Amino acid sequence: MTKLSTALLLSTGPAAVTAFNPLKTNRAPTKLDANSLAAPLDERPVFDPLGLYPKDSPERKNGRIRPLESTTAVTDKPIVDPLNLYAEKATIDGEADMSIALPFTTRPQYLDGSMAGDAGFDPLGLAANPDRLKFMRESELKHSRIAMLAAVGWPVAELFHRKLAFAADLKPLLQSGDRVPSILNGGLGHVLADYWPYMFATLAFGAAVEAFTEYDKKQGMERAPGDLGLDLFNIFANKDDESKKALELSELKHGRIAMLAIAFFAFQEALTGVGVVPQLLSALHPHASEFTASELANLPNLLARAF
Repeated sequence: MTKLSTALLLSTGPAAVTAFNPLKTNRAPTKLDANSLAAPLDERPVFDPLGLYPKDSPERKNGRIRPLESTTAVTDKPIVDPLNLYAEKATIDGEADMSIALPFTTRPQYLDGSMAGDAGFDPLGLAANPDRLKFMRESELKHSRIAMLAAVGWPVAELFHRKLAFAADLKPLLQSGDRVPSILNGGLGHVLADYWPYMFATLAFGAAVEAFTEYDKKQGMERAPGDLGLDLFNIFANKDDESKKALELSELKHGRIAMLAIAFFAFQEALTGVGVVPQLLSALHPHASEFTASELANLPNLLARAF
């Protein structure tokens, strides 16, 4: 049987052998055409970072040797030297506007000092454009005003909340240690039961203010960030621009301090388990140094309890 198969295969000739050859393709052999390339072979750039091509080579004479670096012109940027590190002062741009908060950098583009409290501090690039800057300033003012109210209301609540709650026939909300309810000490979970109407009224008032503000924006009314057109005590009445800017700066400074204070209030009560007012009164005690030493000695247990 094997001899018969071999004889049949040889009798059919070379065509039968090549018909089953997997390396054979039906495509006709093609010839490399220079016109089919992206560029002719004699015009393509040659990179020679090691300098292997001699100076009299055809590639160098034809200009085909190209550098690896980009040939795009780099725009000259001003050189600033706030730390006085450059010995050659001729190249230093003495007229560059430096940031007040970060004097070793130039001020951000849109923080030109026209806004109150502008010290050229924007390391995260939040004020990427004028509209974004206006939005961030208005958000800062909203948080500042709420924080100032909270910074006053927090210790006042620890002092008078129990008396006011009993007078209104409501359950006091202060936690153990006369602590104001917050997210960190878990006290907010007890608020909604008896005080949800007051919280809902507060949120509804804030939503109404926001709705009127957005309506004014859609009507094309131009106003400064945080300006709600409300001046009950005529603080801005008959004031020049410099006095108004000083008042705006005072509001910002007090608001920024209040935001830090509220954060410290919450963390302090969560770590120590004691309210802000009791801790203040203990600090004013004649033997406050002894209390402080005992609290520091018990600090690991306080941290373990808080976290």
